[in-house]
Amino acid sequence: MPPRGNVIDDLGMATVTRDPRTSIPPQEDGQIATSVSKYALGVIDTLRAPSPLPQYLALVYGGEIENRTVSAPSDTAAERVDEFAAAYPEWEPDALYAALV
Repeated sequence: MPPRGNVIDDLGMATVTRDPRTSIPPQEDGQIATSVSKYALGVIDTLRAPSPLPQYLALVYGGEIENRTVSAPSDTAAERVDEFAAAYPEWEPDALYAALV
């Protein structure tokens, strides 16, 4: 199993938005769990958070990823997911994949 290290931290931040033409990013209030609930319920349409959370929200609740702070690694995303999925059981493999592509 690969070390947890900074792999998730290295993914950086990203923004998920349902409508990039009309969305206004909400004020950062430091309560990610509250913001995730609001996004899931449709109260807010934009959320900036550490990856792979925005990618997961986009896959599950709809939306597009914008303002991603890191680029994809040189090896393929599928290889990285296979390598790190066991080390991050709290993350869906699909969310890790979405964060890496």
